[in-house]
Amino acid sequence: MFKSFFTAVGFLTIIPVPKKYSREFRHSIIFFPIAGLLIGGILTGIYLLFSKFTPKIVTDFLVLAVLTSISGGIHIDGLADTLDGFYGGKDKSSIIGIMDDPHPGTIGITGIILILLGKFLLLYSLPLEHVFQALILTAVISRFCMTLPIAISKPAKEGLGKTFISSAKGIDCLIAGILTVIIILTFTHFELSVLTIFAAVILFTLIFTKLSEYKIGGITGDILGFINEISEVLTLLIVIILIC
Repeated sequence: MFKSFFTAVGFLTIIPVPKKYSREFRHSIIFFPIAGLLIGGILTGIYLLFSKFTPKIVTDFLVLAVLTSISGGIHIDGLADTLDGFYGGKDKSSIIGIMDDPHPGTIGITGIILILLGKFLLLYSLPLEHVFQALILTAVISRFCMTLPIAISKPAKEGLGKTFISSAKGIDCLIAGILTVIIILTFTHFELSVLTIFAAVILFTLIFTKLSEYKIGGITGDILGFINEISEVLTLLIVIILIC
C-alpha cells in the first residue's frame, strides 16, 4: 500500500517520487483523495504565504498557476483533447484519432481559456474566510472523481489510463470515497453543504462517464483529465452558490 500511495502521487502530480515505488497501480486509486489533500495543502500554503505580501488578485493567480502546473499540465491537456475529439469526431476511431493528435484545435484551445478564466474568477470571488476550505474541497473531490470512471468503466484504448483502469477494483473506489468524506468533513466547516457539493460533482462524473462510453466505448487518460478539470470548476462554483 505504501508503494500504491507513491504511484498515486506520481500519477497526479509532478512531485518526485522514488522510481521503484511509482509503478504499483493495484489499489493506487485509494490514495487519490490523499494526493488531492496534499495538493490542497500546497495551494493553501501558497495562499497563506503570498496573501501577506500581494493583493488578492495576484495571490489567486499564483494559486491557479500552481493548481494547473502541479499535474504537469496533463489534466488541462486532457480537457483540450477531449473537447476536440468529442466535437470533431464522428465515430470512435475518428474521436480517438483527434484526441491522440498532440496539436490542440480551436475548440480545445477555447476550452483551456474558458476553464482557466472560470477558475480564476471563481477563486477571486471566494471570500477570504472560505478560501482555504474551498481549496481543500476542490483538490480532494476532483481527484476522487477520477477514481469513479476508473473503477466502473473500461479502457477505450491502450495507454497509461488503461493500466490504472485494469488494476482498479470497485472496493478501491469505495474506500477512496469514504476517505474523501472523512477528509472534507475534517478539513472544512461547511457541514452538510459539502456532502451536497460532493454528490453533485459525482453526478456529473457518472453522466460524463456514460457519455464517454457511448461515444468511444470507455474512457481514456484524456477523459480523466477532462473530468478533473470540470470537477474543479463545479466544486468552486457550487461552493460559491451554496455557501458564500
